[in-house]
Amino acid sequence: MIRDYVKKRLGKNCSNEAVKRIANLIQTLKNLPVCESASVGVGSSINEECNRIAKDFHLDSDIVDKIVFDYLKTERSIKAAADVGIIGGSGFYDPNFLENTKEVSIVSPYGRPSDVITIGELEGWNVAFLPRHGRLHTIRPTDINYRANIDVMKQLGVKRIIAPCTCGSLNEDYHPGDVVFVDQFIDRTTRREQSFYGENRVCHISVAEPICSELRRILYKSSSSIEDKHGKGTYVCVEGPRFSTRAESRLFRSWKADVVGMTLVPECVLAREAEMCYASIAMVTDYDVWKKDLVSASKVSEVMKSNIRKVKYIITEAMKNMPKERKCECKNALEGALLK
Repeated sequence: MIRDYVKKRLGKNCSNEAVKRIANLIQTLKNLPVCESASVGVGSSINEECNRIAKDFHLDSDIVDKIVFDYLKTERSIKAAADVGIIGGSGFYDPNFLENTKEVSIVSPYGRPSDVITIGELEGWNVAFLPRHGRLHTIRPTDINYRANIDVMKQLGVKRIIAPCTCGSLNEDYHPGDVVFVDQFIDRTTRREQSFYGENRVCHISVAEPICSELRRILYKSSSSIEDKHGKGTYVCVEGPRFSTRAESRLFRSWKADVVGMTLVPECVLAREAEMCYASIAMVTDYDVWKKDLVSASKVSEVMKSNIRKVKYIITEAMKNMPKERKCECKNALEGALLK
């Protein structure tokens, strides 16, 4: 019985009411068809309900998540439901540009993703949308479960990921409001897991060209009506959530980098390990701090809101221009990468 499983996982001193609540949640989710709505209450999702139970009974929310997800892993399987994935960045949380939408909850062996996923249709494509920081922007760049986010996209059958994000300009010619289709990165992060492989196997994935050139070209061509755009750029990925010091910003400029942000790595690296195409739509919101004006979260948010229309336009046009077959090397990225 589910209650016996939950009680065993929580331990002898657990509350019977806590056991009942968790067991009822599992039963509700177990009875849903695979990839059906993740709603477990009015305005509630599986993640929110786990947090609510943890708070009500003074439990660790990670433990509640694990109990629920571990049980569901043995009970449910996922059928391919999407062709393209969109991981929405700061300010881009609403999938209202998709049609015939439904929310789904997916179990990942790497933990829980940033939020529930919205499956919908756009220009004849099945699309999976996931807000990178959560729909309320409650997850710091460091704390994003990048592995779970990429893994659930893979489970849904996604082969291409389009990843809008915000960034600061390090280049005099890249202005707030511009769109940059980055092609390279410099990694300055220090606390993030960058591989799906660990104890038993090592993956030396090639990221000489970390962004899918085919998908990046499609996105760039799809932005033909947008004047302020750049077809390539080097992205410095910092740990965050703080912004740069002036010394750091000047250092990055001396490296000839073009933009600075907090989320490209390890997201694109994990997508490559998963043999998925990945390309970013980087929206410039500020000049970092190498100019006199200081960057602030409020200024970033203000500029990003005005640029959401551009992002949605580019994605929609890209769907019209995207071929069904991938001709890039991303689909074979693991060949020669794993040591036997």
